[in-house]
Amino acid sequence: MLDDHALIGLPGDSVRAVEPHTEADPVGLLVQFLALFGVLAGPKPHLMLDGSRHALNEFALLVGETSKARKGTAWAHVQAGFLTAFKRFDNNIISGRSSGEGLIWEVRDPVTRSAGMANWRP
Repeated sequence: MLDDHALIGLPGDSVRAVEPHTEADPVGLLVQFLALFGVLAGPKPHLMLDGSRHALNEFALLVGETSKARKGTAWAHVQAGFLTAFKRFDNNIISGRSSGEGLIWEVRDPVTRSAGMANWRP
């Protein structure tokens, strides 16, 4: 159970609105909300704390048993809420990466010539 201090403002309201209607863990809902909000806000909004710049970007990893931890269920609720408000963001969501090579392929620089890897694709 999350402490009430973790559920303040818009993120807390979002978790409280979804929680009664899902098996997803409230922590998963909150973490995915905060991470996606940071992506949408971009790197410019920030706080200066003790001389250090703190942007809103978060790097999160949810770990749990496959098909039982409801990680994808939490993501589905958060994604649906954000896509309702920000339809243009749908093109930036990539899913189904099953390996490190698949992830690298998605974020690579464009291939301009082949260097002995004829038609390679993961």
